[in-house]
Amino acid sequence: MEDERKMVKEQPLVSVIMPCYNGEKFIDEAIESVINQTYKNWELIIVDDGSTDKSKKIINNYLSDERIYYICHTKNIGIPSARNTGINTSGGEFIALLDQDDKWLPNKLDLQIDKFYESKPEVGLVFGNIDVVDLYGNIIYEVKNVKINFEKINQRDLTRHLFLNCFIPSITVMYKRKCTKEVGRFDEAILWGGDDYDLWLRIANKFKFAYVNKVLGIRRLHDNNYSQTERMIKGSMQLTNSIVRKHAFLNKYKQKKIARDLYRLGRYKHLIGNFVEAKKIYIKAFSTCFNIGWKPYIAFLFALFNIKFNYKRIKYLK
Repeated sequence: MEDERKMVKEQPLVSVIMPCYNGEKFIDEAIESVINQTYKNWELIIVDDGSTDKSKKIINNYLSDERIYYICHTKNIGIPSARNTGINTSGGEFIALLDQDDKWLPNKLDLQIDKFYESKPEVGLVFGNIDVVDLYGNIIYEVKNVKINFEKINQRDLTRHLFLNCFIPSITVMYKRKCTKEVGRFDEAILWGGDDYDLWLRIANKFKFAYVNKVLGIRRLHDNNYSQTERMIKGSMQLTNSIVRKHAFLNKYKQKKIARDLYRLGRYKHLIGNFVEAKKIYIKAFSTCFNIGWKPYIAFLFALFNIKFNYKRIKYLK
């Protein structure tokens, strides 16, 4: 009986989409974290977005596994386009995302398939927690413990929460293919890294979410992705107006969202030691909306005295 239940559970195919651009440093670890999943009914679509390094050579070592597919763009056109190429090629009932420099824990897919089975049919997306590590694998902090009752929350409130704070780590997401049929795929015009945030908002407006309160993935913090922080935050601020146009009820939360993004930008300037800019941006955040929590004010006090606050302790904007 137990074996029969396991066979039934393993029937749905999970399509894992992995964009790659010059990922030679870490892509082998990302691929192996998929291969090592306890849940075995998956396909991995690797979309090489015009790499010029040794990524293809590394990926070739894994193509003997018939579940792994390789697609190559002739030029670099961006992560959302690479993700859409993978989705268009894939055939799974569920879609999961993994970036080239991150990796999953071995039971990630198993836990999420279980969550879908025990959830209501209207649940379209399942996500969980991540550990953020440095180049040496040391845990810097954990993104976890989302304090939302996903079983009871309605679509409007879910969209509002997500609008104010993108609490979903993309590498932990698994969503039903039918979500893309209803709300579309990734917006290929969003090239600053917010294409996933935009899609989660569209899904939140139509489907319920479910949450696995366990670490499912590991995000690696390194110079290349950390240096994109300012561009991503500014992109998020630009996307705000577009989101409000799509969801008019969010207009009354717009100033709070902008203030939170300003705080994140100020925090980035603070962490790299640009205290003058950090103080200016913090003040702009407070003048935009004063009710953004206590952490920005603590950070501002540190900036006044030209002290870098410990980002291992001030972990995540709630």
